[in-house]
Amino acid sequence: MKKILFITVSAPGNSGGGGELYTAELLKELSSFCLVDLVYFRYSEGAVYSPCNENVRVILETIIDKRFKLIGFLSHPFIFPYFSARYSKKISSFLNAKTKVEGYDAVYFDHSQTFAYVKDITHHCKILMCHDVVAQNYIRRESKFTPWVKASEKKLLSKGSVIFTLSQKDCNLIMSFYGMESIPTTLFIPDVVRETYPTKIGDYYVMFGAWGRPENYSALQWMIDDILPNTQKSIRIKIIGGGIMPTELKEQVEKIPQFEYIGYVDNPYSIIANAKAEIAPLIYGAGVKVKCVEALACGTPIIGTDVAFEGIPSFKGSEDLMIKVSSAEEVITAMRTVNVEEEKRLLAKKVFCDEYNQKNIVEFIRNL
Repeated sequence: MKKILFITVSAPGNSGGGGELYTAELLKELSSFCLVDLVYFRYSEGAVYSPCNENVRVILETIIDKRFKLIGFLSHPFIFPYFSARYSKKISSFLNAKTKVEGYDAVYFDHSQTFAYVKDITHHCKILMCHDVVAQNYIRRESKFTPWVKASEKKLLSKGSVIFTLSQKDCNLIMSFYGMESIPTTLFIPDVVRETYPTKIGDYYVMFGAWGRPENYSALQWMIDDILPNTQKSIRIKIIGGGIMPTELKEQVEKIPQFEYIGYVDNPYSIIANAKAEIAPLIYGAGVKVKCVEALACGTPIIGTDVAFEGIPSFKGSEDLMIKVSSAEEVITAMRTVNVEEEKRLLAKKVFCDEYNQKNIVEFIRNL
């Protein structure tokens, strides 16, 4: 069997955001034909990864905090801190020693926050997985740090052997920003999502996400400030997903009668599949939005901005499920008029699941 050293930013699984779920699914796929040595990081209160099978071995789990991040930054003072937040010289030495004795076929760096290790590790096949192009997020936020972010991202990407992204859109960005080739792959659609169908469409909408992420809670704040005041008091919006929502925002949410705050649930997909629509009024962010891929794979219409849909290709029936909006007024109109019958949902779900799920990264590693 092939042998892979796999370095990722947090515990793979469904207790984090969409990136962690993707990583867990990828590990399942790879471990069907590879031995995987896994290195991951977590906060003290964060989830612990339980290997999916005996072919995945956790060789290092590291607890991180503010002090750990500060030391990482001081080790790389010229690299934007986002990219050094998981870096440790001690861990780098450990990884280097492992690559010299274990005979790995590839070293896989999962998420941009692991890329600070790429330059230290000597190996003929260093695979970099960009879950998003970090510079795009800072450009959208009109951040003064954008030039620093771009310079850091370019430097780190240049140290890899091959770059993968989760969409052709991000491949185009990497070429445009940095003049580098990359290969598109797609998110996985887990079996639990494929096997979830609308059974009885309810009289409610859903908002889904990791609520500790700024792009998600800023969208929710926009919903509260500019959209809800102009909607009917009788509408119901179920808010699901993990992560620690800012305290002030959570207090607002709990006082609003239109909201039903559910939080984290093991399997949110029946709630999503039976909603009138998922609402994703994202203002900024980068990369492919897992919640939107999963909603489409459930056959659920999405009322979303261009940011919500970026990187997701059109498909037969997408005109029914991908309802694009760019203002509060358009969100309100879409909520009032959306009415996609079950038959159209089921057809669009099937087409999307058949066409979207491409495993270029798995085939690349299989063919090493």
